[in-house]
Amino acid sequence: GPARCLLVRYEALVLAPAATMRRVLAFLRLPWSDAVLHHERYINQPHGVALS
Repeated sequence: GPARCLLVRYEALVLAPAATMRRVLAFLRLPWSDAVLHHERYINQPHGVALS
């Protein structure tokens, strides 16, 4: 149901990434971070995104 699942449209993510990610993080009850808009900066960094 809607309490367990959030529909995220690709078009919304591309056209309004900040607003869409704010909605996703709010749904997950996670704090906002500007890092979600610039994830490429954190690839292979300590505490960042791993490619494996």
